[in-house]
Amino acid sequence: MQTARSLNGNLMEKWSHDPLEDFIQSLRQTARDLILGRDTTAAIVRFLIWGALVAFYWLALVVRFDFPGELPAAWVQALPPAVFLLMNIVATFFHPDVLLHLLPVLAGSLAGLFLGGIYISDLFELESIWIGMKYLLGALFGLSYPRLKIDRGDVETLHPSNPIKRIGGPGYIQTHLGYAAVFEDRDGKPRVYALSGVGDPTPAEGEDESRQRGRKQSTYFIEGFEQLRDVIDLRDRLVQVNEIPAETRDGVEVIARDAQMLFRVFTDVEQRSLDDPYPFSEESLRRLVYGRAVTRSGLPAPEEVLTRILEQEVQSFVSRYTLEDFLAMQPYGEERDSSSAQSQPGRTPVEQQFQITRRELTERFHTAELIGRLKDRGLALAWVGVGAWEIGAPGTARPEAYVGPEQTLLETWRNYQRLQLYRSPAFLQRQRTTRFQERITEIPRAWVQVWQSGDLPREHRCYELLTLLLRQLNSLRHSETPFASEHTETLRRIEQHLERLVQPDILGG
Repeated sequence: MQTARSLNGNLMEKWSHDPLEDFIQSLRQTARDLILGRDTTAAIVRFLIWGALVAFYWLALVVRFDFPGELPAAWVQALPPAVFLLMNIVATFFHPDVLLHLLPVLAGSLAGLFLGGIYISDLFELESIWIGMKYLLGALFGLSYPRLKIDRGDVETLHPSNPIKRIGGPGYIQTHLGYAAVFEDRDGKPRVYALSGVGDPTPAEGEDESRQRGRKQSTYFIEGFEQLRDVIDLRDRLVQVNEIPAETRDGVEVIARDAQMLFRVFTDVEQRSLDDPYPFSEESLRRLVYGRAVTRSGLPAPEEVLTRILEQEVQSFVSRYTLEDFLAMQPYGEERDSSSAQSQPGRTPVEQQFQITRRELTERFHTAELIGRLKDRGLALAWVGVGAWEIGAPGTARPEAYVGPEQTLLETWRNYQRLQLYRSPAFLQRQRTTRFQERITEIPRAWVQVWQSGDLPREHRCYELLTLLLRQLNSLRHSETPFASEHTETLRRIEQHLERLVQPDILGG
């Protein structure tokens, strides 16, 4: 029974809540927002209140001194009535007795603004006091708001003395194409501003996101206490590392030379367009800004983060394969580059380089695991490439007689590549062409050598030259070249004629 009574009492207390009290509370909150707010409306209200108080005090001084400084009545005849009335009012308000009591109030306001500018300039290490005073004028009364251009991908390269960068809002920022700024309000909520973003960072309820994204806006008002956290470059960023050591699944060391990766901010939009050339998602930008690990030297630069990601992903890629699988990625026909490197002096087989086509390498990097891992960082992979791969750790001193498993496997793979190359029709045709060109050069050289330094005396060397020509034609006729197959009969007749010329005469015949 007692429980039921207490429950009924609570319900009656809830139902009998005074609506007037709610209305008064709402008015208090509205007045607080209008006076102490951080937007432009509150600044205008504060300026109007200050101006109204100064005007009321000025009028009170005029009344207190009984409207001093009235013009003589004789001036009424000399001046028009409207001009006389206006001059009479001005003379009353600017009487020395009135100004003597008004100037301390104005001087006190200016002194307060000046002292506040000194304090802000010293606290945030601004270049001059006037920057702090202008910032106070904007924060208090909405006058001379500072402006900041977001036209670079690094927050450290922005204007160092801009109050928005040093202190925060209020002020205006202008975002250029390809850049986004991440601010943080007083409650710690991040807000993203970009040219390709929506006009209002906080969308209205029930409004379609695609319609909002269609409203392009480059200039935004930053409310008070909003601080700049970071600036994100929305364009594709190329990261390059000269050398990345890695290890295959079977423990063989592999070095990636001139490794490159092309990153971009992750977005759900599959293709870019002229209307939105640099799409992004606010979640990705938040992950990029707040997902960086703080090191001993402070917050790392975006280039350092991307370099570390490139090294980790290349090492993870190599660790998924054995050396045999890794070598099998090089397509047939790339041995020519490797063979030329092998001929260089001072390079051992372990230090030899080989290539993997960038298209195949990029396709192998586009795995669900890598996409998810980069998405957690707010990034997406657009392209990857490695100049060359090396087998073996650089600078390791090993005896000449040492033959490791990686050397054996590498030499076996290279011999197989050479065998496949030597069997290819293109290589055989190239060898035939090269040999044919060499024969063309050798034939006249042999003629000159026989004529200049033959075995027979000079008057009989023509027979020796004809004998050499006969041997060359015979060799050409028995070769498997297309020319020999087409002109076999002609070559045979020439040989018969040369045989008759070089045939010796028999005495008594």
